[in-house]
Amino acid sequence: MPHFCHAIGCNVDVPASMLFCRPHWWSLDKMVRDAVWAEYRKGQEISKRPSARYMAVQKYAVARASFKAGDEARKQQCIDALEQSFRWAGIALSRGEGNPLIQLGYPTTKEMELELRMFAEGKPEPGPEPAPVSDALPDGG
Repeated sequence: MPHFCHAIGCNVDVPASMLFCRPHWWSLDKMVRDAVWAEYRKGQEISKRPSARYMAVQKYAVARASFKAGDEARKQQCIDALEQSFRWAGIALSRGEGNPLIQLGYPTTKEMELELRMFAEGKPEPGPEPAPVSDALPDGG
């Protein structure tokens, strides 16, 4: 069964353990790649049971990797992915698991709302550079 890159509009077939094709993965800021790896749990692509924390950073990564300036349809899909990311972060917080987006510079909903506004205006900007974790391509399924 094929497994495709999770970037919106990408049809590159990748191994199930990979979230993105190489070009989309390496288009992400290192802090986003590190956040994905920090939340990935081995085998979640097989069990199809990723954590809420993983889903929050995965959806954030999808929004970042998929964004194309000037593409209004894609922009809305990225905003949708970002909103899903923030909802997953809320689920993690409600379960007492902490805020998975804090490592991406979003400790509060105020920062999350600012990010949504920047996407809506068509100009997302990268956040601060965190401490390194790893550079690879995990996926939640």
